[in-house]
Amino acid sequence: MSAKVANRRSERLRRRKETFLLKAMELGEFPGVDIAVVICQNGRYSTFTSVEDESWPPSMENL
Repeated sequence: MSAKVANRRSERLRRRKETFLLKAMELGEFPGVDIAVVICQNGRYSTFTSVEDESWPPSMENL
């Protein structure tokens, strides 16, 4: 894969991730809805939770 194709693919994935997290934030604003998002990319984890609680999100074993 050429560097140009890899850069395009990386940029597209970054934009999709950003949009996905924005949608998760929007859903988390509804009453009674708790959102937890875990994204693993190249061994790195990105997380988002709509609840500020120590027990949320559930551990990976509980999922």
